[in-house]
Amino acid sequence: MSFFEPGFNFMRLPDELATYENSYFVLLSSAYDGTTSYVPGTRKGPMAIIEASKNIEWYDMEIDKNASELGIYTSPQIEVNTSGPDFNTENVYKATASLINREKFVIGLGGEHSVSWGYIKAHKELYGDFSILHFDAHSDVRLEWEGAEQSHACVIKNTYNNGLKNIVSVGIRSMDIEEKYFLDNSSIVTIPAWEVHQNFEKSVQKIVENLKNDKVYITFDVDVFDISQLWDTGTPEPGGLFWNQIIHILKTVFESKNVIGADVVELIGNEPSNASTIAKLVYRIMGYKLCQKN
Repeated sequence: MSFFEPGFNFMRLPDELATYENSYFVLLSSAYDGTTSYVPGTRKGPMAIIEASKNIEWYDMEIDKNASELGIYTSPQIEVNTSGPDFNTENVYKATASLINREKFVIGLGGEHSVSWGYIKAHKELYGDFSILHFDAHSDVRLEWEGAEQSHACVIKNTYNNGLKNIVSVGIRSMDIEEKYFLDNSSIVTIPAWEVHQNFEKSVQKIVENLKNDKVYITFDVDVFDISQLWDTGTPEPGGLFWNQIIHILKTVFESKNVIGADVVELIGNEPSNASTIAKLVYRIMGYKLCQKN
């Protein structure tokens, strides 16, 4: 089924719950993976997530609510610019800026992590300063990767250098020495995966305390998951976080901060895929935002 066919909505919602005008939640996909550095294919991730979502129950028993009642608009995919990550990121920014307003909650679906800067840039234009909660196996603060300064390996560095200085990175377990030097001279707070495993409650407290702004944006690279739970990603790393840990962190942040938007990236979508897990994650983010609104 083509993404553009009528009725191909997240969770197969009926049209009255899936128009832009009637929806609080907006899903916006970018199927770009031009700078992937290990296993390519994250261009298939957004479609795989949306297709898997048709098997999700509308009622979420963990929060005892149905977030779909607020409406979920599944926007047509952003046109991919194959000229390079800089041009593609600009396309993501323009598409997001055309949809976002304070009455909508936008969730970006990637694609590789470089696309996140486009989503973040549009939120920065609307909301000004905010904190960023960054889930990832990698620090993503390389100065460049294979000649590209807008690479998926550079997205947090680009975000930081563009004025969003309060970033908390969670689940990190891979970086090179130049990234360590960058982090040592920045205000970015890094909470490695092993620190989360050693003292979970202390780590959750550390996350919340270091998100200094009341407004928080979440950028979520699915390789933060341990490979026993999610293997379908381009650069997997052992020793990652588990579903219940991630969900507890998200719930705590939503309870204590005003989350203004999110993106979820780096799923490949091969068969057998973890797309159903990520579709459930996306819907849980919506559920926590519904709880926050209420």
